[in-house]
Amino acid sequence: MESPRGALPNAHNANLEDFKVKKGWFADPKIQERWDIPGKIIIKAAVSGRSAMGRALGNTYEDLKGSFPSTLREFTRGAREALTAGAAGVHFDIGQIVDSQGNELDSRMSIVEVYREMLQPLKKEFGDQLVFDVNILRGSDFEEALTPIREGLAEMAPVAAGYNREWVTEAVKVIQDHGCKPEIVIHGSGEVGLAKQRLIDTGILQKPYYFIVLIGTPMDSGFSPFSFTYLPTPYDMCKQLIAIVEQIRAIDETSVIIVCAAGRATQYLTTLATLLGLHIRVGTEDTIWKYPHRDEILEGNRDAVEGAAKMCRLLGREPATAEEYRKFVGLLR
Repeated sequence: MESPRGALPNAHNANLEDFKVKKGWFADPKIQERWDIPGKIIIKAAVSGRSAMGRALGNTYEDLKGSFPSTLREFTRGAREALTAGAAGVHFDIGQIVDSQGNELDSRMSIVEVYREMLQPLKKEFGDQLVFDVNILRGSDFEEALTPIREGLAEMAPVAAGYNREWVTEAVKVIQDHGCKPEIVIHGSGEVGLAKQRLIDTGILQKPYYFIVLIGTPMDSGFSPFSFTYLPTPYDMCKQLIAIVEQIRAIDETSVIIVCAAGRATQYLTTLATLLGLHIRVGTEDTIWKYPHRDEILEGNRDAVEGAAKMCRLLGREPATAEEYRKFVGLLR
């Protein structure tokens, strides 16, 4: 029996016939489905001036314009500028910041008093239109470091998966027990594995999992989780970020991921994150640079957030509100 395929024309003639009938090569544009990218994007600001003022990091940049916060009042001002420009949340970290006499900012008062002094004016001005998170590495011991969480000063706090196992697990427990959200910090792909082993496989971390990716910072810390990710080119940046995101998604595809503008990669990293449907953190804490290929310096946190918000809108994503931020990460009020 002869195969019906024998009646088919050759491919070239079939294509020509299609072209005549359809009067062109292209299909209805609607045949292509919309990409699965959130319409809203979290923009958070890390307002510390550490990238310019962190002498402990060997920083030699001189902040002649006062763009990089180095006092409690400047932290509050930087946060206000970021929130007014469209940020939904603010991260405060006073580590490695010293005053004009060389004293660390929490050397004269407790860490709770430090955060309260910075936060109270902002809460009065912005109310619930602000999600506040704090670094919990300060203080003389674990109990003091976690006091800002226990006293309700913050709604979330970052926890690097590569720190001491007991510290990491206990910190996450305290944060969650007080109705707050832990941000699991990833400085390199190895920390994704540590987060899985220590927090997810053990059942300690509650869903939705919330990761913050901080890669590409200039480091000289030797062998540590913070020195694992080298981003000398745009190609390396893409490979490294996509690899980390894929590893997180392999653990749980519903994980919320926020990516920091850091080091030379600066806003190229957050632009890539926006394209990938992720969320972003910008500000003066992790970079002084506006661009990877030019030596222009950020003019402050307003500059960083305004640029980020403009970029997001150009890519069709609208900055989220504080309440939308809370919903993304499962914070109930």
